[in-house]
Amino acid sequence: MGFMGELGDARKVFDEMCVRDLISWTTLIVAYVRVGDMGEAGVLFDGLGVKDMVAWTAMVMGFAQKGKPREALEWFDKMVEAGVEMDEVTLACVISACGQLGATNLAVMLVILSQFACNVVKKYCIAEMSMIIMVICLASLTDVYFFIKIKNIRSIGGKECSMCLCVVGSLM
Repeated sequence: MGFMGELGDARKVFDEMCVRDLISWTTLIVAYVRVGDMGEAGVLFDGLGVKDMVAWTAMVMGFAQKGKPREALEWFDKMVEAGVEMDEVTLACVISACGQLGATNLAVMLVILSQFACNVVKKYCIAEMSMIIMVICLASLTDVYFFIKIKNIRSIGGKECSMCLCVVGSLM
């Protein structure tokens, strides 16, 4: 039948549900995001009463993955304005959108701000490593050097980071 047929069946079940909860709404939003139907995902999102981090992140992710980085950042701005916290998935999607736009300074600032404001990266060792890798991919070596130095990162996932700082410093 294929995913589109299954999505049609899922939508039919959803439309016939007497009571729809946050999970059913968000699941259908994510399904529409997967097939790239951001218009329908947006309609569902607008119909959702309480919008949680997962629903917001699905919209940000959808636009970032479909090559619409400006829209992804607009949704992220709305998410922040709504007072919804982000997690490492949201942050990765936003950094991806920044990369697509070539907005490396914004990506670097998001990583640094996440350390202080949301404490996202500190909670997730893998996320911390991923953020540094993303900064390396998106930014100049100077940005990476100062990111590591400012954050006083001594280890990532239990691995010494001083060598990383020395290597990056020597490449500048």
